[in-house]
Amino acid sequence: MILKLSIIAPLLAGLLAGCTAAPQTRSENPGFPDDHAALAPRAEHGDVRYWQASGVALAEQYRKRVLLEPPRLVLSEGSGLDFTAREIDTLLFFFQRQLRRELLSNGYEMVGQPEPQALRIQLSVTGLKRTPQADAAEPQAGDRFSLFFDADVKDAMSGAALARSTSFVVGGELADSRIRVEDLRPVLASKAREARERLDRAFQR
Repeated sequence: MILKLSIIAPLLAGLLAGCTAAPQTRSENPGFPDDHAALAPRAEHGDVRYWQASGVALAEQYRKRVLLEPPRLVLSEGSGLDFTAREIDTLLFFFQRQLRRELLSNGYEMVGQPEPQALRIQLSVTGLKRTPQADAAEPQAGDRFSLFFDADVKDAMSGAALARSTSFVVGGELADSRIRVEDLRPVLASKAREARERLDRAFQR
C-alpha cells in the first residue's frame, strides 16, 4: 500500500509546479510494471539499463515539456532503515528539486497538468540498504550504502510507457552508524543530472 507522507504544502506548491501529490513511499519492490511490457531493451552500460518503446521518436513526437510526478522511495522488506517521515519528505523533495533544476536549465519547460506532446516523468529510489564492512556484525562508521535508481517516462495524456532506465549505485563511506539524508544527496543530485542527460540523448535521435 502506498502511504502519502505529509510535506509543507506552500513550499511544494511554489517550487514543484507540476506535482499532483506528495512524495510516496511503500515497502514492497515494485518490479517491472505490466504497462511497461511494450518497452524493448535499448542500452546496457555496466549497472545501467535502458528501455524504450518501439517506434517512438521523442524529437519528432514530443515537445520538451514535462509534468513531474512525485518521486518515490521503495524500501525493501527487512532493510532496517529508520528514516522518519520528515526525513523521507526532505530526501524526496531534494530529489525532485534537483531534476526540476536540471530540466529548467537545459531547455525544458514544466507543466502543471497533462497536455498533448508532453512527457510525464517519475523518479524512484529502490532497494536502499547499508553494506557493512567485512566481518562487521553491527552498523558502524565506514559502512557504505547501495540503492537502485529508476527513471520512468510516459506520455503525459495517455500514461503510455515511453522509456525507462534503472541503475545500481554504491555510495561512499558513512560518517556514523546510521544512513542519513545528507549521505544520499550527492548520489541523488548525480542521478537527476544523468536522467536529464539521458532525456537529452533521446531527443537528439
